[in-house]
Amino acid sequence: IRAPFVRKNLTPPDNLKSIFKNIRNHLAGMTSGITRDETFAYEMTKILFCKIFDEKTTENNETVQFYVIKNESTQSFVRRISNLFSNVIENNPESFKKKTKIDLDESSLRYIVNSLQRFCVTEADRDALGDVLEVFIGPALRGNEGQFFTPKNAVELMVKIIDPKPGESIIDPACGAGGFLSVCLNSIWSKLDNRSKKEKWAQSELNKHKTVSASKLFGIDKDNFQATVTRASMSLLGDGSSNIFCDNSLRNFFLDKDGMSEYVKTEKFDVVLTNPPFGSKIQIVGPDILSQYDLAK
Repeated sequence: IRAPFVRKNLTPPDNLKSIFKNIRNHLAGMTSGITRDETFAYEMTKILFCKIFDEKTTENNETVQFYVIKNESTQSFVRRISNLFSNVIENNPESFKKKTKIDLDESSLRYIVNSLQRFCVTEADRDALGDVLEVFIGPALRGNEGQFFTPKNAVELMVKIIDPKPGESIIDPACGAGGFLSVCLNSIWSKLDNRSKKEKWAQSELNKHKTVSASKLFGIDKDNFQATVTRASMSLLGDGSSNIFCDNSLRNFFLDKDGMSEYVKTEKFDVVLTNPPFGSKIQIVGPDILSQYDLAK
């Protein structure tokens, strides 16, 4: 296998947005059996997880698994990508069920892998990542049951006003595709980068502070697809993906002892940044939820 498929030879992409647009257009025109944006987006999320996992688990001098050779047999190529996705499932049980498979035809899968294989997406410009996910996944989410992407400039303004600090616990209880969490993480890491330069930290010290900061970001969304998208987004940025939960953030978490109740507790967080879904057709009913809130009660 030639050098372009060695981990250290992957290059940071300079225009992921354009690449993902081309992939989206190709799938819409050529993929058989799929017509809905949400399905395309879900399949793309699976493949993004494969790409991220491959980059993070491959040493610099080792050969990556996310590639396709021009004359490679279908069996060899599909088996390698399927094995990669099996590893993704094993390491992300909260995102995918055990029997989940990539439901794209071999030709579409080849096109996507070929489009991304020479790039290191985890080293992409962070500001571009939110745009990429919104370009590809936005049509699947926008306007569904009152759910809308919060405009990026509004998100950035709100984060700038709140000015989250390293070490603060932050939650978005209606996180959607993770826009607030991504911008918060970027803001905090920028502060840590500046502090590192002033205090002349070793890279290991900086990485330790960034890991701690990422572990203090939490997101909840009752839509499993959106929660999965947020995990992919946070993984691309450098993690924070382990604290993303699919659940109803209005329910009483003290009533059960499973899932995220251990991690998400009332009055635990320093910062709440969110844009919850509003709409005349959205109704919350039942005393179990409503009785917790003075206005609803």
